[in-house]
Amino acid sequence: MLNLKRLQYLDAVYQYKNFTQASEALYVSQPAISSAVQALEEELGVRLVVRSSKGVTFTYEGEQFMIWARRILSTCEAAENAMRDLAGTAEQRLRLGISHVLTNPIVPMIFSTFLREHPKAQIYLNEGSMNKHVEMVTGEMLDLAYNAFPTAPEAEELEIIPMGTMEIHAVLHPDHPLARLDRIPWRGWGRRSSL
Repeated sequence: MLNLKRLQYLDAVYQYKNFTQASEALYVSQPAISSAVQALEEELGVRLVVRSSKGVTFTYEGEQFMIWARRILSTCEAAENAMRDLAGTAEQRLRLGISHVLTNPIVPMIFSTFLREHPKAQIYLNEGSMNKHVEMVTGEMLDLAYNAFPTAPEAEELEIIPMGTMEIHAVLHPDHPLARLDRIPWRGWGRRSSL
């Protein structure tokens, strides 16, 4: 497996065509640069550079290898930059799970408050069931979920903050046994297989 540090040293030699200047540019000793290039040559089984009194020239194999080395270094730099960007925006992101039932009243309130405090933030919404959202929060795919009645066993691992109460209305046929009641206890629903 190629060593990135060695590729960086070789790239500096390629830029400056001189071991001393490459070592000065990277703030490392010249022997460190020389041994890195030598180690690469041994690993690859080809000669990459030729030293002379005029400086350093790259062999054909060295020139060909530099095409690949620069692609590797460029890709690594792009990956580092992308991760730095993500790290910088991680606090500017809200991944929110919202119940199908509760979507309309809460979404505008959350958007306006959060975006006022974090104008550059991105909000990702996931509309779904309570059990699915419990699973997603537990698996760190959502930051939080606004839902009702978290009864899934995994919910015990989470912090649940009551945000208020709401009335749920049942629409029943007048002849249904529950239609005689003014209020239906929530526990009553669990014993009914269907309405």
